[in-house]
Amino acid sequence: MPGVSRGRIVVFPHAVSFYGELERLDLSGAILIAKGSRGSTVAPYIIYRMRRESRAPEAIILIRMAEPMVIAGAVLARIPLCDRLEVGDISVLESMEGRTAIVTSLRENRTCIIEVCC
Repeated sequence: MPGVSRGRIVVFPHAVSFYGELERLDLSGAILIAKGSRGSTVAPYIIYRMRRESRAPEAIILIRMAEPMVIAGAVLARIPLCDRLEVGDISVLESMEGRTAIVTSLRENRTCIIEVCC
């Protein structure tokens, strides 16, 4: 899902599940970065509900390829999504936890630009 978002970086060093894990959190104002996702067919509905309840992240960035259900959820909720992030070690991203970032997702060529500030 293309778009531009700004928020604080929140890193999960593991594959996350929207069902039962992230659905309980308030990720509003966050740029969610995770190693990947663990699938559930209800993920699109959970992501959409989080957006409706103003608890959804501003952007979702996955190091691995996004699962179809997460893509569907990002499209429904209009959340920019980047996947297949080329990073050598997730600890590089973990060191950015809490900092503000601007994320630009250009879906047509699968490019994700992450500008970290502050």
